[in-house]
Order: sequence, then C-alpha cells, then structure tokens
Amino acid sequence: MQWVDTLEAYPAWQRYLVVGIIAVLICVAFYYFKYKPATEEIARYDRQIQELDAKINKGLAMKDKLEEFRKEVFQLKEKMRLAAEVLGNRPNVDLLVKSMENLASQCGLKVEKFQPMPERKKGFYGEIPINLKLFGGYHELGFFYDKIANEARIMNVSDIQIHGQRGKAYSISAACNLTAFWYLGE
Repeated sequence: MQWVDTLEAYPAWQRYLVVGIIAVLICVAFYYFKYKPATEEIARYDRQIQELDAKINKGLAMKDKLEEFRKEVFQLKEKMRLAAEVLGNRPNVDLLVKSMENLASQCGLKVEKFQPMPERKKGFYGEIPINLKLFGGYHELGFFYDKIANEARIMNVSDIQIHGQRGKAYSISAACNLTAFWYLGE
C-alpha cells in the first residue's frame, strides 16, 4: 500500500489532522444526506399521525352522537311529514272550487266568483291566490271564515271587503283573497 507509506512520511499531527478532516467530512455528509432527511421524514409522519389522531377523535365523538343525530333526523322527518300533511300536495283547483262551494253552501252562502290566480312557489311550499266573492248573511260569512280557519289544509283569507246589499235586509256581499298552500318537497 503505497498511500500508507506516503502518509507515514508526514509528521503525526498532520496525519491526525487529515484523518480528523476526513472524519468531519464523513460526519457532515452523513448528517446532510442521511440524518437530516430521516428526521424531516419522521417529523412529517408525526404530523400525519397527529392529524389522523384528531380525525379519529372527531370520528369517535361523532360516533357517540350518532344515535342523537339519528333521533334528530327522525324528528325532522316527522315534522316534514306533518307539514306535508297540513300543507297537502299540489292542490287540485277543481277540487278546491267544489270544496269551497260545499263549505259556502253549508254555511248558507252563495259563491258568485271563484277566480284562481297564477301559482307562486316560495321555498318548500307553493301558493295559489284565489279571488272569492260571496253573498249571504253576516253571521253565515263569519261561520264560513271560521270553517276555513279550522280546515286541515292551511289557507289564508286576506283583503276582506264587506258591503250591504241594497233592498235586501240582512244580506251582504263579501269579496276576499283566499290563498291555498301546498308542500313542494325537500
């Protein structure tokens, strides 16, 4: 080995210096090429583990509340079913005309005008405004409005105008806007 013989020709302190420099270079190369990338990878995996632990803890918390959420969903579905029952499906205007005429005749009133207006959709429900004109007695009219208020389907009465009939005692004509509602769905 020729390089060993060449090294022995130098003084001991120079040989130790060369060996020290080589050892430092090996340590620096090991640090930058092996140790540092490995520690960065370990830190990245630690962050991933922390994120996954957080997701697991969140999932476990949600699991604990799952039954509560199921109950809440069931209650909301029941409320939606009841709203659909009260609002009804899309109203059949012909059936609504017959229903109002029957209701008016039961109350002793005569329907002179029943004019549906264009439908309007608002969120989860729709509405059909109807111009209605009735003839009869004052008490019968009040009874008619009371019956509408107690119907299963939600209906509003607005813009009520009452006029006395000339020459007819205890007889009035009443005009109003009746609005029928229906459930559109979710």
